Amino acid sequence: MRTHRTRTLLALAVAWTALTCLPAPARAEGDEAKALLAEIAAAQKDKERSGLADAVAKVPAAFAATQDAAARKQLLGALGKVLKDRKAMAAQTAAAKALGELDDKAAAWKVLSKALPKPKAKEVEPYQNEAIKSAGTLAQDGAIAPLIQLMEKAKSAFAAREAVVALGEFGQSKKRTTVLAALLDTTGKLFAAAQSAAQNPKGGSGGEPWNALGASLIASLNKLTGQNHANAEAWLAAAKEHKKKLDGLFASAAD
Repeated sequence: MRTHRTRTLLALAVAWTALTCLPAPARAEGDEAKALLAEIAAAQKDKERSGLADAVAKVPAAFAATQDAAARKQLLGALGKVLKDRKAMAAQTAAAKALGELDDKAAAWKVLSKALPKPKAKEVEPYQNEAIKSAGTLAQDGAIAPLIQLMEKAKSAFAAREAVVALGEFGQSKKRTTVLAALLDTTGKLFAAAQSAAQNPKGGSGGEPWNALGASLIASLNKLTGQNHANAEAWLAAAKEHKKKLDGLFASAAD
């Protein structure tokens, strides 16, 4: 009797040990994304949008962790919805930043493109400025035209400067020469206006655009091309030398 009971206890112990040593069941593909989507939806229902910005900041990691196409599409949709939420300014900015960190750059740009400010806007929201930065991070060719337009026509000096900085990120684009030409054209016009204003005894505001954008233009030209020209004079001289083939201004062209 004791032997039978002992054998039974031993069998139960072995079975229990085997069960406790089994690996935890793997989480289903997309589970993390689904949980985050629920967290974002709950935060959006909150009148104060409590926790929404923090939840949105988790999207890039969740997006990268799943290859579930439906879950990724839903995460993109959630970010797009937050961008439109006028009662969640901090979360809007977080959403614009998160889009710039996604590993599907083309899909991210499609959503982000709707958040860029209009050139005529005198005041630009924080999330829109963040959207300009993310447009540079994503560096999709579709962003080139609107960024150039902002650089050339934005009434907000801050938005114009952010656009200049963003354009410096397109060094690997097949349309990088288009970007270079636009940066050089703006540099030439603003620098000439500043010089003219400096020579005018009555002063004037002609130098203000250059004061606002000049340093960023030179920095972006250098980053875009891989060159290291110190000032506008050096860049304009280089542009004149390569005016028939601007592509020769890229450091990689010599490789």
